[in-house]
Amino acid sequence: MFKISTIDKFNFKSLDYNNDSIMTNNKFECDEHKKFWEIAKGDVLITGLGLGFCHANLINNPNVTSVTIIEKYQEVIDLTWDDCVKDERFKLIHADADNWEIEGYWDCIWIDHWVSTMSEYTKEDFVKVMTEKYSPHCDWLGFWLQETKRQQY
Repeated sequence: MFKISTIDKFNFKSLDYNNDSIMTNNKFECDEHKKFWEIAKGDVLITGLGLGFCHANLINNPNVTSVTIIEKYQEVIDLTWDDCVKDERFKLIHADADNWEIEGYWDCIWIDHWVSTMSEYTKEDFVKVMTEKYSPHCDWLGFWLQETKRQQY
């Protein structure tokens, strides 16, 4: 069961699954997305909707022409999509990014859906599998779980 909660006096939000936080919009989480926000341009694909806070930074980027978001859980879509900052450039696809039949090519792909307690993959295996799947379909591929080390694949 998913829910959104407020986590501190600064009104940071948390997306929780079975009472465990799986994503927040706090400073640490924002820092992990900084590289993506700086590089994002053209057609962008994001795996994982989460709280939708990526959108606030992409919507004001004049270099972004489209944003496609893949989200597995209808419950997450129901909790967050209506409140996400978006315009006509934003498109949501309800699908599992691990198994989605990818077609097309993007300038940037941001892999943002791995949660250790909800995945069949270890972090290392996840990065390897997603790199093999998505890298032929983009000019730049980044992973939120790697950005604190500033590694790109």
